[in-house]
Amino acid sequence: ATLLYTIKFELLPVATMLATFVRSQLGAAKQVSRLLTTAAAHGVAITDEGLVDGSNTFLHQESRNLCRCLQCCSQYSMAKTMVSVNDGTKLTKILDVDDNFISAKWSDGHTGKIPRNTMAAYGEGAGATILEQYMDLVQRKNRAHTFWTGEDGGDTALEPFQYSAVKEDKVELQKFLLHFMEYGVAILKGCPDLEDPTPLLNEDLRYGPVQDTIYGSVVEIKFRSVTDGELVAYTNNELPTHTDFSFYTKTPDILNVYGKKNTVVGGESTYVDTFAVLDEVRNEKPEYFKVLTEVVAYYRYAVPGKRLNVSSHKVVEMRGEDIYRVVDMFCELDELEFAKHTDIETRKLWWEAYSYYRNKCTEPRTPGARRLDPGDLVMIDNCRVLHGRRPFVDGTGERIMNLMYAEFSHVIPAVLDLHQEIHGLKVEPAIAEA
Repeated sequence: ATLLYTIKFELLPVATMLATFVRSQLGAAKQVSRLLTTAAAHGVAITDEGLVDGSNTFLHQESRNLCRCLQCCSQYSMAKTMVSVNDGTKLTKILDVDDNFISAKWSDGHTGKIPRNTMAAYGEGAGATILEQYMDLVQRKNRAHTFWTGEDGGDTALEPFQYSAVKEDKVELQKFLLHFMEYGVAILKGCPDLEDPTPLLNEDLRYGPVQDTIYGSVVEIKFRSVTDGELVAYTNNELPTHTDFSFYTKTPDILNVYGKKNTVVGGESTYVDTFAVLDEVRNEKPEYFKVLTEVVAYYRYAVPGKRLNVSSHKVVEMRGEDIYRVVDMFCELDELEFAKHTDIETRKLWWEAYSYYRNKCTEPRTPGARRLDPGDLVMIDNCRVLHGRRPFVDGTGERIMNLMYAEFSHVIPAVLDLHQEIHGLKVEPAIAEA
């Protein structure tokens, strides 16, 4: 009787509890095994450094900052709503993995979701497709650019679009803007004769507003004289290729040239793709390329008694291995400040490098040339493509044009909006519930 009592009331409950415990542990083990198998199948793992997701590795801090749950991210702008930069926070556990998100837990106790692709990070529907398709152009990655010279690719780069087609067809407008992003220049012919051409940018081409400069929103350039001391742009002499506003702290991104009148003999506009030239310099003279990316040059523009503008830039600004921006206006270089702030050996090497690069820009094969006709609008990447003018014959007519400036960052939403409109797509926020 004692034995039966012991078995029934002491051993059986313990055995039942043990069996329940074993089953729970087996279930947990199966859950862990399933998660590990799922994570491994997706190439996801936690390491000492942080999170590995396929070919991407994120630091622990970055993984926390990437969380796209409603507590951490605005559903309207996709901007972080976090107060802390999460330094010291560790990724502690992977809860689940699917094609779009990694559900995870961190050492601060937060549970959220890490995006695995552009759709998850920026929005469902059109947003992901658009960003994936154009991201390299938006980020100015050289792999998305087509480098060109007048002899090699210049005809394609300077092939004109027609205003009537671009105005009436969103597909043509998008092609025009994408052409500009790829080649650094795009020519539009047949624009209307306007006293104020700003609506071309602000309304028709959709990448306004026009940016004000020290000269206002629209600058008129026309022949004034052949006298010594006159700005070359206002004479009939050759205008060497250059970027505009080197004396600005931030040079304007886009120069827009609008042709109003041109009856002169000669005076063709010239264009140089500096990215193509600099890529040659990088391959032929890497030490020259390096110095152009590292040494700061000084610029000034002074109107006696009226205005003084000064600035400093490296000729070549890089983003990783990509050529990102170029500032190059020889006539505004300030050798006095350069000598004051830079040692002589560095200056010797810089002048060797700069001369080598500039000589390449002026080789006959390098520039592309087109006549600027009335009704032409030339969209120029002022941080990539130099512009200039061949000489024209004095007394043969008039050459009048307007200059307007704009931001590269305004082209990007125009391209994305057009993509949505063309394909009937709508961007929806893709914020993950934790």
